[in-house]
Amino acid sequence: MPQYDEPLGLRTTATVLDVIREYPDYALGCRRWDDRVFHPDQYTDEDQPVSAYWKTPPRFIERIFLALRLMENASVRRAVQRVCRSQGELTLPYDLAYEPIYEVVAAAAPMQEGI
Repeated sequence: MPQYDEPLGLRTTATVLDVIREYPDYALGCRRWDDRVFHPDQYTDEDQPVSAYWKTPPRFIERIFLALRLMENASVRRAVQRVCRSQGELTLPYDLAYEPIYEVVAAAAPMQEGI
């Protein structure tokens, strides 16, 4: 699939953009991201949409989303793709060599006989 050629960070950002996008064709109560994201209510222990906790989302969240929405611009996306590709591949912790934990523990504390 062509999207797998894109850097992981860009694909993750595209997924976040899909989540926070407004969908006017959806049913009432599912159009905005804060209607589709749920949080457990501390009193009833039932999940409530985040929109139940405010009239409008906090301004700082909207500013973060505004910055993310810049990635929807094709020019910005191409520029970020070039920067990401020039930095090389992302190395995740599980990609690194490691020694199993039981070998580390055994080396640090010799086993007692008879146990």
